Amino acid sequence: MSEKFLLYSSVDYPENLKSINGITFTKREIDVISGIVSGKSGGTISLYLGIAPRTFEVHIRNIMLKLSCNSRDRVINFTEQTATFNAFYNHYLQLLLKYAFSSQLKKIERLISKQQIECALVFDDHVEIENDYIKQINTILKDLGISAKIEKSLSSSPNELSVIKFDSSTEGKNISANTINLEQQISYYHFIFSILETVVNHPSFQDIKNEFQTQYNLFEKGLSPIFLAKEESTIDKIIPKSIFLRLFIVVFIFSIIGFSTYLLMKSNNKNKQLNMDNLEQPIRSDLITPVSTAFLERPDIINKMKERLQGEDGIKTIALTGIVGIGGAGKTTMARYFAKAISNAPILGN
Repeated sequence: MSEKFLLYSSVDYPENLKSINGITFTKREIDVISGIVSGKSGGTISLYLGIAPRTFEVHIRNIMLKLSCNSRDRVINFTEQTATFNAFYNHYLQLLLKYAFSSQLKKIERLISKQQIECALVFDDHVEIENDYIKQINTILKDLGISAKIEKSLSSSPNELSVIKFDSSTEGKNISANTINLEQQISYYHFIFSILETVVNHPSFQDIKNEFQTQYNLFEKGLSPIFLAKEESTIDKIIPKSIFLRLFIVVFIFSIIGFSTYLLMKSNNKNKQLNMDNLEQPIRSDLITPVSTAFLERPDIINKMKERLQGEDGIKTIALTGIVGIGGAGKTTMARYFAKAISNAPILGN
């Protein structure tokens, strides 16, 4: 957005913010402190103030030097200790409203960029308006591309402003006029919109005006609690509101972390218990336990072999059967079943 529209200001700078405990602050430093108090980042503050981020850092450095501190939290603590926190926050809301107004002016500039508009503003000579205020109105109209003449004259209605628009689009200038009651204007911004409503002829202008009114209503709600602030309660005197809120947030966060940790540990203990229960269950083997032990029967088998091989009726021929395979494949078991299947088998073993 063009920075020229951010130069217009109806923002007040209270005397109690210009000098605090003997420390003097410039208007821009007050703007920066108000942004810090509101918890905004440097980029956001730079945006609505219309300054470069580096310029913002320079102001921050100067403020910290004046306060002999090295952090933004210390700046906030300074406003709390000097009872200027609400005043700075109120100033911040006024800056936001100013930024919203500047944004709407930029939209109007685009609407009438191809139009040639001439007008005259006629104040009553008895109206007490500062010259700087009149110059600012003239500057706004000029930056919008509107050629304006500001005059004073005697009239029967001293609280009115006459806005005269000259239409040069037709042969022979047509004149349209409107009267604005100064006492009925809600704010500086509404006064400017009342003037523009007469000289800007575009169907989208009313939408822009309504949008600003919506924003103004929101800011007005934000300002009211500060203007109507009552005496602080006992707890607020002991612990400033912002610090009390921070303590509450910290306690709340740690409570959530503690409860989450408890649930996680409880879940892990339950899983460990299930694993232990599984380990305690007996392991069943698929192997069949032999009825007799082959190694214990070998001496008897050897004696039987000797008896069969000796004597006239001994065995003359021996048939040997071999089974080849990898270890654990069941060769021994197969050989024993084979031997049992043969009648008068002399050998049962492995």
